[in-house]
Amino acid sequence: MAKNIFGAMREKADKMADERKKKKKEQELRKKEAALRSAKEEEERVLAEQKAINDERERLISMSYQELMAETIMAIRGFYKEFSELKERQMELEASIKQLETDISDLYESFESMENSSDDTDDYSSY
Repeated sequence: MAKNIFGAMREKADKMADERKKKKKEQELRKKEAALRSAKEEEERVLAEQKAINDERERLISMSYQELMAETIMAIRGFYKEFSELKERQMELEASIKQLETDISDLYESFESMENSSDDTDDYSSY
């Protein structure tokens, strides 16, 4: 009888171990499938980027000198516009920082004056 109980317990333990192994294999398989999907998506992205670069290269190669100059001028104008916008934003941020520094300095001065005035009133209250 004890042999049957131990045998049943052994079977149950073996079954649980098999289920754990099966779940672990399934998890590993899902991880591998996800990694494979991710790798395929990355490969597709890289291929699309390569195609776009090659298409742009072919477009530029087929242009005449005048067309290339016009393209260059347009690109430089675009870069200059972006640069100007960034420079303007930088100046705005610098002005904001200076204003914040002034506000913080004013707050410190206010706190110090409040501390000094409370110290003065404490001195007079002892008389």
